[in-house]
Amino acid sequence: AEAEQPSRRRIPKNDFAVRSRSDDRIGGSINLQPKRAGNRPLTRATLTYLSDAHIGGSFDVGRRFANGRVGGRINGAVRRGEVAIDGENRRAMLLGAGLDYRGADVRLSLDLGYQKIRVERLRPKVTVTSFIPRVPRADANYAQPWTYTELEDLFGTARAAWDAARDTLGAAPIRRAASR
Repeated sequence: AEAEQPSRRRIPKNDFAVRSRSDDRIGGSINLQPKRAGNRPLTRATLTYLSDAHIGGSFDVGRRFANGRVGGRINGAVRRGEVAIDGENRRAMLLGAGLDYRGADVRLSLDLGYQKIRVERLRPKVTVTSFIPRVPRADANYAQPWTYTELEDLFGTARAAWDAARDTLGAAPIRRAASR
C-alpha cells in the first residue's frame, strides 16, 4: 500500500516479532491501520513536486453522519514522471475508501483499496559473481528501453465487533486481496 492509504503504521514489539524469523534474519510484521472518518469533517488536497519531471497530487475527504455513528473516508493519489535514475519513469495511482458504523454494542467497518503502479525502464539489480565490475554512476540506467514492471492490487477488509457482555467481546475480520 502506498503511503497515502494507511493512517498509521505500527510495528509490534513482542516476543512473536523476534521468534517469527527464518534463517538468521529477525522477522516480524508491520500493521497498517486504515484511515477512518474523524469526529470533525476533513477535506484535504495536496500537490506533490518531487522534481521538474515528477509531479502528482492527492486528496483525503472524511465525514461522519447519523449523530457520529456512521463514517466514511475516501482518499487517493496520482504521481507520474521521471525519477533520479536516467530514463526511469514511474506512474502510481491509488484509491482507498473506508466506511464504519459505531453502535452502542456493535462496530462494523469496511475498507477497500486499489493501486496500480507502472515503472518503465526499472534499473535491474546486478549480482556480482566471479569479478567485480566498475561501479556505475548513481543515476545510470542500464535497463533496456522496452522493459517495464506493472503492479495492480485490489484489496479489502471487513470487520465486525460485538460487545456481548461487560467483559466479553466477539470480533470477526475478513480480508481479501487480488494482485496482477
